[in-house]
Amino acid sequence: MEKIKGNNIIKAIIIAISFWIVYKIAGEIISSLFASKITADNAYFFQVLVYVIVLIYLFIILKLVKKDKILKEKGRGINYGIKVGRFMFIFSLIVLVSNFFTGMENEEANFSLSRTFWFILSYIGTGLTEEILCRGIIQNIICDQLGRKNRKSIIVGILLSSAIFGIMHFGNLFADVSLQGVIVQAICAIFIGFYFGAIYARTKNIYSVSILHALLDTSSLFDTGVFGIGSIVENISDGSIATVLFSLVYLALGLYILRSAKADEFVENEQ
Repeated sequence: MEKIKGNNIIKAIIIAISFWIVYKIAGEIISSLFASKITADNAYFFQVLVYVIVLIYLFIILKLVKKDKILKEKGRGINYGIKVGRFMFIFSLIVLVSNFFTGMENEEANFSLSRTFWFILSYIGTGLTEEILCRGIIQNIICDQLGRKNRKSIIVGILLSSAIFGIMHFGNLFADVSLQGVIVQAICAIFIGFYFGAIYARTKNIYSVSILHALLDTSSLFDTGVFGIGSIVENISDGSIATVLFSLVYLALGLYILRSAKADEFVENEQ
């Protein structure tokens, strides 16, 4: 393998910090420009605009680190990625259906077709941007640094990229989320990030993990986005130890996905 110049782990951290800064600046610009026009019903539309800006930034980073090929890579395909991540896919659908019926029965429910459309689109944006960043860029360049010749180095690379993914969620402290909620979210993000990283290592398809990520976020926040019940800040702030314990399932599943019996498959895919 060609020797990697420089420390890619530090580079990954810098890219993660720059992503968060660009995201916050884009949000502030959009909020300032359209302050008088943003309402509860159209807020997700303006969030989509933020993700458009962030995507442009990520395309530039992909070019700079020479990882833009991930956008064209089919790997083992989206269907295979969904199959490997079927636990999350099925669980998210169950949560989505449950939240749909719970929302329908809530007296405070205020369904809006327009808000629903932009809510779903905004979380597609979340899934796509965060997976391009954390799996497509950060995981890849860390694995470049550590090597891709064996199962252990790839698992360590995925763990490091997942840790960065989790730590990034501490930025939600600036969005008035409670400290407890942010800590719970960050820990869960590390475990879930490892799960996404394992699926990506096996499939080499960024879109399969983006779909799973978007489905997870959409289902968990469905009552807020579709029926206007509560707020995202409240949902995150309510995080508990039970949430962390459940997220351990994703860590275990990630390790199972990267089991020795499949090592040849994902090591070969990572080369």
